[in-house]
Amino acid sequence: MSIPSGSFFLRDPESDHPLFFLSAGVGLTPLLSMLEHTLATRPKRPVTLVQAVTEPKMHLKRKMLDEFADPARGHDLTLVAPNVWVMQASPTGDPRVTHG
Repeated sequence: MSIPSGSFFLRDPESDHPLFFLSAGVGLTPLLSMLEHTLATRPKRPVTLVQAVTEPKMHLKRKMLDEFADPARGHDLTLVAPNVWVMQASPTGDPRVTHG
């Protein structure tokens, strides 16, 4: 993993095309404002969010994301692995993903 880099913006925030957000650790931070804006202005826009972390306590904004994904709110938000996905090295040194 590395520090966040690149440009963080929605090319077409008014579009109804599906969005896919992928983050690792604190890389979620720049995506949160885009996610909040989309849910506030385009609540029916399909959004998928994947966040990988190195340990469960690093799962940032978990409670807020669970609230956003609550079907009663009317959003089309899918949290992939909403419990916690933990990236760690296997005994052979190869990375693996485990569900915690």
